[in-house]
Amino acid sequence: MPTDKKKTRKRRGHVSCGHGRIGKNRKHPGGRGNAGGQHHHKILFDKYHPGYFGKKGMRQFHKKQQHSFFPSLNLDRVSSMIWKKIEVKDKIYPFFDKNIFNNSLVKNNLNETFEKNYLPSPHQINISHYGFSKVLGKGKKLIFPFIIKAKNFSKIAEKKIIKSGGAFVVSS
Repeated sequence: MPTDKKKTRKRRGHVSCGHGRIGKNRKHPGGRGNAGGQHHHKILFDKYHPGYFGKKGMRQFHKKQQHSFFPSLNLDRVSSMIWKKIEVKDKIYPFFDKNIFNNSLVKNNLNETFEKNYLPSPHQINISHYGFSKVLGKGKKLIFPFIIKAKNFSKIAEKKIIKSGGAFVVSS
């Protein structure tokens, strides 16, 4: 860029070139990076990054994450999963009917094995197949009665499932 187009040419004659007499345009007046988080930038850190510094709770030596891994799922998500499963079932069956098999026994056997292994009845769902262990009770009660299998249920989830006329099965 040519010198005559630069901002400094306009600022000539103005003592501080727009950076103020008191604060001055120095290199790193507050320190570099996150410096002063516990001192002169404490208000900023407390306001926008609470809990950034310090320790909390008891130390656990040789912690194994697998023992504390217990993914949970809310009832409202369970019902949406069931509806998706029913849609999938409706879409898959025509696909098998359109397949060209000369032998009808093979076709029937294929349908039966597929249904046994992959599509249990739409009124029951096993949560562990989807990678979840516990069912929690957030959301409205189920509209239709369903049989829900999982490793664990919260008290509220149990009540809502029973109220809707369904059942919960604790599986290992």
